[in-house]
Amino acid sequence: MFVVKCQQILAEYIGPIAKIVIKKAIDRDVRLNRKQFVARIIKELQQSKKVQGLEQQLEQLLDK
Repeated sequence: MFVVKCQQILAEYIGPIAKIVIKKAIDRDVRLNRKQFVARIIKELQQSKKVQGLEQQLEQLLDK
């Protein structure tokens, strides 16, 4: 469920390519905890101007 929610939020920022970014993050290391997973997604997207808003939303998921 967490991964699906991350993908939905990510898709709001980058569209359907979110599925690929999420898959790449998982494929690199399936043992990531939630915080590491969010960090991996952010790392994949650091060049995007919208990363700050995305990072805030994904980090809010960690608090739930």
